Amino acid sequence: MKRIKSSIVRLLANMLAWTWRFELFDCEPKDALVREKAPFIYAIWHCELLPLVWFHRRERCTILVSAHEDGGYLAAAAERWGYRLIRGSSSRGGPAGLRGMIRALDGGKVVATTPDGPKGPAKRAKPGLLMAARAAGVPIIGVRASAADAWTFNSWDRFVLPKPFAKIRVRYAEPLYVGPDVSRSDAAKMLEDRLEGAGRC
Repeated sequence: MKRIKSSIVRLLANMLAWTWRFELFDCEPKDALVREKAPFIYAIWHCELLPLVWFHRRERCTILVSAHEDGGYLAAAAERWGYRLIRGSSSRGGPAGLRGMIRALDGGKVVATTPDGPKGPAKRAKPGLLMAARAAGVPIIGVRASAADAWTFNSWDRFVLPKPFAKIRVRYAEPLYVGPDVSRSDAAKMLEDRLEGAGRC
């Protein structure tokens, strides 16, 4: 039954996502890292996960997916879209997820994760990706998506699902480097500020 549900969710997501139109802003710093084939971390707020995972599907990223059951639906879709998966989160399988991110980054991969997932608080960065970025010596690129025509769910994160044929604006933040002299709380605040700034599109 779970496999059938995953297939239905993936099919519906594909049908909807193919109708979306994307407009990009401030991609130059991110594109420079991609041209250099340099590893980095995409930081995505959980509420904007679906359109951004769809948009970046051809980049062969590694994605950190929650070990919670709900993460299984995303994992099934992301795998079909070309992502490599790391299972884990800040609340379940956290150490394994952190180790997996560091291994992927050390291997030159690009990793995508939600700093506020899997259960919130919404738009508050947890330390996992900050620790991974510091350990691997890679930058974090915050990325936001906004659509004028979208459904907003009554979930903890206010999950956003763009409507058919929606125009989605994608904006990238400046790279954030987490040095050894920066505290976790300061790094989390800097990331939240970068993501908040990128959301003004």
